[in-house]
Amino acid sequence: MTPLKGTVISRGTELTIRLSSGARVRVPRQKDLRLGDAVFVCYDYTRMVVREIWTEQEYHTEEDSAGVEWDLVLPPWWDEPADWAVDAEVCPVVSL
Repeated sequence: MTPLKGTVISRGTELTIRLSSGARVRVPRQKDLRLGDAVFVCYDYTRMVVREIWTEQEYHTEEDSAGVEWDLVLPPWWDEPADWAVDAEVCPVVSL
């Protein structure tokens, strides 16, 4: 699910958010958001509901913590040409 960027355009018992596509979404008030605040809306298309609303800071924090960076150590033969990878008898479509 890709969050959709939007802007808070109305506050009250419900928040009205205008998405970057131009559509408007109304959701119950969840956070202390002000008019004009940038938000990211996580919309569930299978259930047709708004799952979460993230502030810009929450979105960037979530984006930065995408996981552990792997320090992968490759074996020395990894960069060598693979003569064994294509066998003409096994793969007749490949022309050498």
